[in-house]
Amino acid sequence: MTATPGSPIHLGVVHVTEYRYPEPAWDSFNEVRLSPTDDHAQSLLSFELELSPEATVRSHLDYYGNRAHQFHIAEAHRRLAIEARSSVVTYPRPAPMEVAA
Repeated sequence: MTATPGSPIHLGVVHVTEYRYPEPAWDSFNEVRLSPTDDHAQSLLSFELELSPEATVRSHLDYYGNRAHQFHIAEAHRRLAIEARSSVVTYPRPAPMEVAA
């Protein structure tokens, strides 16, 4: 990836977490914070969360403003896979101010 100094940078981010259980797990409550921040330093262009086994996902902002996703898997499962795919653009920081001596 080549970027000129001061130009925005487009990034694709993939995060994968996988749990394997020796015995079946069920009634599993989970909460993840995998969505990148959308603020003055970067823009979140897209975010997808894929779960296996599938589950209904509820989303909320936590106390600190982070996007949290909660899901519940009621049925028995020996494996839980979580994949988050994001696209962001980051912006250059402004040059530091010169300090007069």
